[in-house]
Amino acid sequence: MSIGKFQILWNNLADLSGTTVTASSSATNNPIANLQNIWPTYTHRTSSLGSPDFWKWDLGAAANVDYMVLWNHNLTSGATLAFQGHTSDDWGSPGVNVTPTYNAEYLVHKLASTTSKRWWRVTATNAANPDGYVEAGHAFLGSYFEFTRTYNVKQPAYIDPSTVRFSVGGQMVSCRRSAYQTMSYEFNSVTSAELTTLKTICDAVGESKPFFIIEDAAAPLTSTYYVRAVGEWRFPPIIEGYHKFTLTVETMR
Repeated sequence: MSIGKFQILWNNLADLSGTTVTASSSATNNPIANLQNIWPTYTHRTSSLGSPDFWKWDLGAAANVDYMVLWNHNLTSGATLAFQGHTSDDWGSPGVNVTPTYNAEYLVHKLASTTSKRWWRVTATNAANPDGYVEAGHAFLGSYFEFTRTYNVKQPAYIDPSTVRFSVGGQMVSCRRSAYQTMSYEFNSVTSAELTTLKTICDAVGESKPFFIIEDAAAPLTSTYYVRAVGEWRFPPIIEGYHKFTLTVETMR
């Protein structure tokens, strides 16, 4: 089985300050502003189920999009979904109208080719949703960086940050916190051009701005993560014309 290339989705048009986000409806305590919050558990939630419900982005001007990601959603497998893009806020016959493959927790769709539109939206008709609403925690719209050769080594770890204390008599008291993953990827064949782009990405996101990674571009529905970089972006010396590069990340929670 062939493994697809490693991709970084970092320049997120859905998060830009000039992007206006709206929805079909919003619950009082789950406003649409939550969709641009970096914490995926701060979800936007509709006030009820519409036909369809939607999340819509006005980028302010046409911009290139390759990928759409909708993270931490509650849509069910019976939902009718569409990913659309258009030159105006008139959706009678959008220039882009595709059906993303359903996936629990997150949707990922890559367009057949880079497309420049000002308006984008995800629609969902999910009348049988037992929650009585639809929600999502974060989104991505934009392009991506792809390594010519995928990583050589992945070192994963699962972290439980819960605190544990013991009384004098030895009884345990714990404060349960959400577990998360860390992953360190080692690339042995990075070109000089790729290295330049990686430095640009590092300058843009650092450790404080989350982004998406896709470990295997051939299987995005099982290998996409919403992460932040941890520690330094390591750029060891050139060896026989290629660079080594190490990227360490942790999943957002």
